[in-house]
Amino acid sequence: MTLIPDTGADCLVLYDEGTNANMQYTSGVFTPDSYMIITTGSRQSVILPDFEVERAKKKVHPNSDVYGFENFKRGELLEANRASLPSELANYKTAVDIIVKGLESFPNVENVGILTTFPAYMYTHLKEYGNKEGFKVTFIEDPITKARATKSPGEIDIIQGIQTKNETLMYELIGILNQSRIGTNDKLFYHDKELTKGVLRTVLMQKSFELEVEHPIGAVITCGEKAADPHEFGEDDDIMYANQTMVYDLFPRSTNLNDGRYWGDMTRTLVMGEVPTVAQEMYDTVIAAQDKTFSMLKPGVPTSEIGHAICQIIEDAGFNTLRKNPKSKEGFLHSVGHGVGLHIHDTPNKCQRIAFDSDDVLAEGHVFSVEPGIYIPRIKTGIRVENLIAITKTGYKDLNTMTKSLNPKDYKVC
Repeated sequence: MTLIPDTGADCLVLYDEGTNANMQYTSGVFTPDSYMIITTGSRQSVILPDFEVERAKKKVHPNSDVYGFENFKRGELLEANRASLPSELANYKTAVDIIVKGLESFPNVENVGILTTFPAYMYTHLKEYGNKEGFKVTFIEDPITKARATKSPGEIDIIQGIQTKNETLMYELIGILNQSRIGTNDKLFYHDKELTKGVLRTVLMQKSFELEVEHPIGAVITCGEKAADPHEFGEDDDIMYANQTMVYDLFPRSTNLNDGRYWGDMTRTLVMGEVPTVAQEMYDTVIAAQDKTFSMLKPGVPTSEIGHAICQIIEDAGFNTLRKNPKSKEGFLHSVGHGVGLHIHDTPNKCQRIAFDSDDVLAEGHVFSVEPGIYIPRIKTGIRVENLIAITKTGYKDLNTMTKSLNPKDYKVC
């Protein structure tokens, strides 16, 4: 893959923890330890702790050379640096020493590119080396984040698999609702105990373990007033109530390293008992907005066009949007959707968005959430419905198969 076109750099140097999405994407290796990559796009060196070398050789992308730190005598370099520097700085200085030695296998390098995430202390020393060795060190626009935006068919298959597991998790929670009863003061009871977020979260975690997914950020499980806040996660002792909207937003990440630790994302809004009239109106508007989004999805479409169309639908229905009032605290308060991949809001430095104020353009291989929502705190009501889609050559593929309804009994629980 070509990662550094039109940047003026002869190579790109990366240094970060192996859990960093750009490191994982560029090398193909997932590790908790910090390491470095020197890449021209067509060829690269991956330099990491010695005990990781053999495993890394099985995981790296083609045209990658794998080296252990001791190939560059890290122990000797670190000991020398500790003679004059505090331990942490000595580690960073040693990493720069290794990078400089690694650059020796890349002839004719005159301009070394780094990203804005490159550690400042290391930049200072790398620049000093460059002055001595005859190369420049230049900050370049992040080409890896841009490359990550377009998923391969294999990546989309992985995300599809995670989203299928995500639907299994959602069915599990909806199944609990369907086994619950409405008690005094509209409280929901499950096995004669108050149904709380804590009960639902425990079930979610247990099922997630079976499915080899995790929830590093948590999960949105809210009811009533808290459902009217788009990113309120809820507390374990929050009680679920009938006749109010409940927002369940699940975004698990795979724990299977063979799946690359990609994310899924979906939301359903549910009501046990009677659906308030305004909640039904909000829901119908959100579904109309989502359907309109689906009808516009294809390569070449500016996401701002979709964002404006969705704002218009919501405004015409009598609800507020940030387009209409940027300071609004109720109505449609976020983008229509965001990129999903190795980050839940992909990509990290420039989150892909479908929004009226976005400059993104849809392209084949993009994976987005489509999640319009309306939130009205003064009536303690929030609605959001979310599916994941992948842009294809001529349109899109919906990565969800689950039905959409406010009524939990409309879901054919597995």
